[in-house]
Amino acid sequence: MSSRKSLFVAAALAVAVLGGCATGYRPNSPEAIVKERANLRWQALLKGDFDTAYKMSNPAYRSLSSLDRFRGRFGSAVSWVDAKVVKVECEPEKCQVTLEVGARPVVRARLEEPIATAVKETWILEDGQWWFYQRL
Repeated sequence: MSSRKSLFVAAALAVAVLGGCATGYRPNSPEAIVKERANLRWQALLKGDFDTAYKMSNPAYRSLSSLDRFRGRFGSAVSWVDAKVVKVECEPEKCQVTLEVGARPVVRARLEEPIATAVKETWILEDGQWWFYQRL
């Protein structure tokens, strides 16, 4: 009976492990890393923490564009209220991220619900780190 029980436990573990592989979720996968970094970047933008968001831009962009120039790219016509990563698709050194971003126009601040829009971002792998690809 104990060998039967051991066999059952081993089979149950195998099913659990294979089931985890079938979902495709790997905590250290490029998709998981980029999703976390994209969420962190947008949380910084929502708070107005442009310094943190700027530091997540690719090194080539930061070498050619100052923090003040980066900050100046964001106007005051809308107020972002939330952002959520919806999908991440990766190739070996590039990921495409789709987010749902909620915003309210400042001139129409009476809107009860934010306007939801899809935002697409590109993230690139450089020197072992994933960076938001910021065009000049």
